[in-house]
Amino acid sequence: MKFREIIILLLALAPALYAADPTAESKPVVAVQAAPFTPADYEKNLEQLVTRLEATGAKLIWANTTVVPEGEAGRFVGDDEKYNAIAARVMKKHCIATDDLFTLTKGFAGKYSTKAGDVHFTTAGYEKLDGQIAATIEELLTSFCCGKVLWITII
Repeated sequence: MKFREIIILLLALAPALYAADPTAESKPVVAVQAAPFTPADYEKNLEQLVTRLEATGAKLIWANTTVVPEGEAGRFVGDDEKYNAIAARVMKKHCIATDDLFTLTKGFAGKYSTKAGDVHFTTAGYEKLDGQIAATIEELLTSFCCGKVLWITII
């Protein structure tokens, strides 16, 4: 019996996080420090990460980042799509499946967000995310011929 590992790349919004000026009263917030990774650095780092993870023999799934809502302190609307596009290019190059959390969360604002302009979700919102991720994993499991999964890692 062959055991396999699944690694889910859930990179979230850290690459698009800016240090915000707490005295700024306007929205979007005024950034006093650039995001930690330029888009070029992000792509280069992601390429290296994917190459290393592929070498493990694990099955990789990329979960794209969720929506940045209007008014999110420390992030700018549109960065979600910018960084998702970069990651999508890398994942396509490596033939890595995508779990589209971005599309799922487009309608979350006001309904499943903890507060207006926040990238974090209520319990019900996280349950929706969990449900989709679980369905993606289940779909992947059915594609393993005569195999069983030993471990699932989410990074």
